[in-house]
Amino acid sequence: MRQYGQILVKTAFRATITTKGIDGLFEIMGGACLWFIHSSAMSSILGILKVFASIFLLSHGVTKVILVIALWRNAPWAYPLTIVLFGVFGAYQMYRFSHAHSIPMLLFTISDVFLIFLTLREWQTRIS
Repeated sequence: MRQYGQILVKTAFRATITTKGIDGLFEIMGGACLWFIHSSAMSSILGILKVFASIFLLSHGVTKVILVIALWRNAPWAYPLTIVLFGVFGAYQMYRFSHAHSIPMLLFTISDVFLIFLTLREWQTRIS
């Protein structure tokens, strides 16, 4: 029965990191689109915000994709780094949630906490 539980956790882990990788690809595409959208009518403040959003999405997306690839390849360094970085992402998202009360932000944070839990479990099975 314990082996069934381990298979279930491993399957959930792989499904979750795959979902995060796909999300990272969408963030990269969104960041790239923002980067290349130009408008002569855009004010300088709006332009600065667009560049910030673009850099944020690109860096967040690239980070996710790199971590997901490393986790799929069982890179030992990827497990603790994933736990730390998604903890930081979750903390920032909760900060944003406290101001915006966005339900999607709360759901993203819950999925990040779930990923941290699964990554910790997977890492523990790798080192034991």
